[in-house]
Amino acid sequence: PEERKPEDEDLDPSCACLCCWDVLVDPVTLLCQHTFCLHCLALWFDVSERDVCPQCLEEWFIYPEIDVELRDTVNGLFYSSVQRRRSQIQRDARISRSLRRLERYFQLEMKFYLYVICYTLIGLCFYMQNLLSSIDILTTDPATKWNPNDVASWLDMMGPWAEQYKEAFKQGIDYGR
Repeated sequence: PEERKPEDEDLDPSCACLCCWDVLVDPVTLLCQHTFCLHCLALWFDVSERDVCPQCLEEWFIYPEIDVELRDTVNGLFYSSVQRRRSQIQRDARISRSLRRLERYFQLEMKFYLYVICYTLIGLCFYMQNLLSSIDILTTDPATKWNPNDVASWLDMMGPWAEQYKEAFKQGIDYGR
């Protein structure tokens, strides 16, 4: 059992971790707005093997960043308690392992998402290149640059009704150009 100091008696609930109910050390606030000590969250992650909030079980998708403003406030109000807890945390090998495991998990997950995004972009580039290469050149050149064979090819795509005009352009008849 940890020895509590008198200043802990005045601990504001907003400065207490929702896991250990002690003063927050390196506080992180998840997307669901629940706040925990980073090491408590790492221990929870290690035991549960899930990246969900210990309080409401909502998933958190990114590595939890330390809330610097809250950390500084808590350190200012409960300096000796924070230092006492920090020294306990640093001596605990289990906490160190849990923190490293949490960090590695998110590094690997970030690499995975980066690979997915890169492969998706590469696939999209190949798709667009294939799509653009299949577009008929006649639709990208102005009609003033078409030669009689281009016009005949275009008329060929128009269907049977344009047959009579196609033959005229193949023979090179000038229709006012």
